[in-house]
Amino acid sequence: DAQGRVVLEERIVGTSVAIDVSSVKRGMYLVRVASVDGVAVDRLVVE
Repeated sequence: DAQGRVVLEERIVGTSVAIDVSSVKRGMYLVRVASVDGVAVDRLVVE
């Protein structure tokens, strides 16, 4: 969230995943994905 707290954490197996954000409050979040190839961070807006 905007305070830097982890709102949702999932372990993913495979190359594609759908994440259910229906329980997450509206707002902007940072999504961090880490793999053996590196780390990617992007913004996610929940409306």
